[in-house]
Amino acid sequence: ALRSKTWLWLPRVLFGQREQKAAQAIEKAAAMGFLGFEAENIAHLELCRGLPISGGFGLNLANALAAEKWMELGCKALTFSPELTLRPMGRLADGLDTGRGTLAALAYGHLPLMRTRGWPAGRVAGGGGGRQGGRTVTVRAGGRRAVQGQDGGRVIINPIPLGMGGKREVGRVGGASQYCTTESREQAAGVLRRFAEGKPAPGAFTRGLYYKGIQ
Repeated sequence: ALRSKTWLWLPRVLFGQREQKAAQAIEKAAAMGFLGFEAENIAHLELCRGLPISGGFGLNLANALAAEKWMELGCKALTFSPELTLRPMGRLADGLDTGRGTLAALAYGHLPLMRTRGWPAGRVAGGGGGRQGGRTVTVRAGGRRAVQGQDGGRVIINPIPLGMGGKREVGRVGGASQYCTTESREQAAGVLRRFAEGKPAPGAFTRGLYYKGIQ
């Protein structure tokens, strides 16, 4: 019943034969009544040629020219880069012709910090080795980062999620995108429910770069 409202997320990185397998999966899913596919890099436009697409935050959308071009290329929805602050997001949203597509800010999620082809611990003596060892890495500044397998590669994610629940500034951008990855079904439902109620996400969270930006 929800297929007509559901965008299917495409992996940001596809190595080797995985691109061909993704193309086959897209062709199969396109006939199943889903709303469309969420692109995370420019190659996805070719994989989804002629199909409805939205643009995820992996596109690093940070200015009006890029937003207009992505909409011109067929994106029905776009999520701004979480490296922007909320103020320029709002200015961009005000200045764009959103009749061609909807805009959104990422409002929740364990953000990816780095992507690697290999398993980090497998390259370090005593690091657990292989694919099963080293589910976390320790960074120089202190603290641990989770390592998650993803489509033939690895992504190191921030264990503390971005959380913008209860912040009205997000609404000025347009929509709000919730990026659930390591959460269980119950946890994801709780995140969505609390955001709808105007409450912060449960547990520890960060406001990311939304109030300080990048240097």
